[in-house]
Amino acid sequence: MTASVPVESKVLTYATTRRTFRFFFKGAQNRFKKCSSGHDAITESLSLILMTAKKICEDASSKNDCDDELVVTCLQLLKSVAEELDPSILDSPLYMVPLDFKVVTGTQLCLPKMLVVCSIGFTDKVKPAVYLTVLYATVAVQSTRATRIKIILGELSAYLKIALSSYDTMEIIHAIIGILFDHRSNSTCWRVWIAIMQGVQEYLNHSEYMPLKLGSDAVSLALIHLLAYPLVFCSERIRVTEKDSECSQALSSLTSEPEIQQVTEIWKSLYSCINSLHQIVSSQPNRFTEDLCSSLNEFLGNPYGHASEFPSDKSVHEAGFLPLCAEVAECILENLQIVKAAPERSDSDCRRSSGIDNCVAYTASILKLSWTKHDEETPEADSSFLRLQSAMTRLIAKLHLKEDIVSFFKVMYSPLLLWLLDPRMNCCTHLEPL
Repeated sequence: MTASVPVESKVLTYATTRRTFRFFFKGAQNRFKKCSSGHDAITESLSLILMTAKKICEDASSKNDCDDELVVTCLQLLKSVAEELDPSILDSPLYMVPLDFKVVTGTQLCLPKMLVVCSIGFTDKVKPAVYLTVLYATVAVQSTRATRIKIILGELSAYLKIALSSYDTMEIIHAIIGILFDHRSNSTCWRVWIAIMQGVQEYLNHSEYMPLKLGSDAVSLALIHLLAYPLVFCSERIRVTEKDSECSQALSSLTSEPEIQQVTEIWKSLYSCINSLHQIVSSQPNRFTEDLCSSLNEFLGNPYGHASEFPSDKSVHEAGFLPLCAEVAECILENLQIVKAAPERSDSDCRRSSGIDNCVAYTASILKLSWTKHDEETPEADSSFLRLQSAMTRLIAKLHLKEDIVSFFKVMYSPLLLWLLDPRMNCCTHLEPL
């Protein structure tokens, strides 16, 4: 299709194409149901379907002038494959196919151990469902500058509802995470992450089996990667801005206050949902949060690998990183389950603990980082830090067990002193509760 073709004609042509392909996929599924269709026949048909879908998507992504309608058609084509072909075929290890995308890099990130994402590499064999998901997410990531981006991201969320409920949840999330982290330098991956989180949350809200799956360490780790992504994205923006001054201006509008606010709200919503479901199935109600904070603490100490640190200027705040970290810490503190002391004090109370050490350590890291990265500005001026201080005050009021109180002040002693003893804080009456 060329740019000179009338829009109405293109829309009609693409709609006809989608109906034709859907009819073809239905025919393929009917063929798979026949007893005479052996392994080789099914594999051959699947290879043809996936190869055709890949070729169409690659052609659409390679065009210099992005044809939004073609991109939407590609995504709907992939979704129709998932809708028409049975999950027993697409999610079967019997029909593994090589991942032969030009866009799959298999990049290993310089991240702390807990946040290392092993991307699916070129020519790796995967289930057809994973192949579709990687292709779908890749097209979405490469189309984030399209004028119909809301429709494209809406299609991504709709596809995820099908994929997460029909196929191996952990494999689907892992495939998506690999694409996000591989494209972490893509300036508009915010939007893709938001669409993915919305799809995941809708699935969690309507899946009766997800609480049981959350007991799996693999699923929990995949969800930790999803929740950590915004912080990794912001830190990448800091690194790119610091290295290339020409990128600074282009990137400055990508994490605007409205975008940060939207990301924060979605993060809080999904985290609260995951945490609530995990508390249903776990004997340690704060375990998921502790694992998450352990990963985030390790990341804050070594964000780029090779013993590197955040830059010492205000870019850490301007990139939206510190406010986002503070919002995350506030949400975590508000959702912790604190063990109450028995009505009659006993020796066992001295040994009991709510298991919140990593959560407190993460909050302490944010306070230290916020103080050292501000110049003449007062760090508490940011509303996110005001809310974090309030959340800390409420948490302290809930602590009754000896182990909880001692561990809290052992970790928070240093950052609290930085805040309370600095001359710039003398006029900050909101710190009096602390």
